[in-house]
Amino acid sequence: MRSCGVRPGDALILAARWVVPAYALLLMLLFVFDRFDPGSEPTFDLAGSIALVAWVFAESGQTFGVVAIATVLLLIMVTRSGPSLRSRMLEMAVMIVVSIVVLYGGKLLNDHVVKPAVGVARPNIVQLSELDLLGMDVEDFYDMSQTSRSEYLDTIKTETGFGDLVMRPQVRDHWVKETAFARPSGHSLASLTFATFYLSMAISALTG
Repeated sequence: MRSCGVRPGDALILAARWVVPAYALLLMLLFVFDRFDPGSEPTFDLAGSIALVAWVFAESGQTFGVVAIATVLLLIMVTRSGPSLRSRMLEMAVMIVVSIVVLYGGKLLNDHVVKPAVGVARPNIVQLSELDLLGMDVEDFYDMSQTSRSEYLDTIKTETGFGDLVMRPQVRDHWVKETAFARPSGHSLASLTFATFYLSMAISALTG
């Protein structure tokens, strides 16, 4: 009878077979095409409902969104018919461990190696500088450590946003928290990594 489980020893190799090429493709596209000008990106009312929706989607790419989706996918994989309960539980444990390694390893690589190498400033930081609300040049801002950037923004924020720039408190606090370089997008790369990893696990489970 054909085995439908994911062998622990093959999990990282299988994930790398799907995730690494997809990640490399995104980086290649980033370097092949001209860099986007952050100042040219469309803007909208930061105190309006669209800003709140955008904040919800942005935050969903953080811990609670990933955990929720991962839980659903794991339940689907574990409750399917075929493999023994022991095999399915082992499979779930392997997927959880590999997911953490791949996702957080990719985040560390992106935040500390790829983003600094590309060096594209976040659009909101560019906007604050252009409005003379940042108190320094964009280059000087990014010369600070990421922790220092957040601490600095926390000192210049107001109850309504930054200076005359009014925004929802959730958006303001998101700006204070997220101070890494803009691209490659951590949310996009995490989504790509997450999707390709679980797709590879599903294909392996279905094909044996």
